[in-house]
Amino acid sequence: LSSVGLAPQPLWRNEIAIACSWIESKRASRCFVGVKDEFWGLAETIFNGVRQMHDCGITHMDLNLGNVLIDPKTNSLAFIDFDFTAASWVTPEQQRICDYLILLNEFCRNRRGGKIMLADTQRMASLLCKYALNEDRSARLGDIFSQFARLSQQEGLKESLKDVFSNLEMK
Repeated sequence: LSSVGLAPQPLWRNEIAIACSWIESKRASRCFVGVKDEFWGLAETIFNGVRQMHDCGITHMDLNLGNVLIDPKTNSLAFIDFDFTAASWVTPEQQRICDYLILLNEFCRNRRGGKIMLADTQRMASLLCKYALNEDRSARLGDIFSQFARLSQQEGLKESLKDVFSNLEMK
């Protein structure tokens, strides 16, 4: 992803580690603390980056806000810490949906804009519709949704997500 500006430049690697260039930025987890009006712009910046990453054929599988770097001056972002991979039976569509669900689970935290997002779940659904690939929106996830504790407790958000991901099973 460094070739498209979405990750630090690799400098050194071996079988178990990689060292990358320094990027002057903040973790998105810090950028979202105490946000108000900036929440939707930051969320859209991240979703746009996720879509670009997915367009490159890459999924993250641990896309929490601590693994997203944002340059506060330019609003550019980079993804870090690609240390998980999906099981062989998980489809690319399912992997991409998981990237979004992990982010949404993070956004449900009150200190990360949860109240703002949950007050307008249709706006979040619109962002997901804008950035999630159409083929992903109909992929089956089984009961994976229940693994996202904060997400699965939000009734209004659950309904909005069902409009985005038609085969998302919610118990």
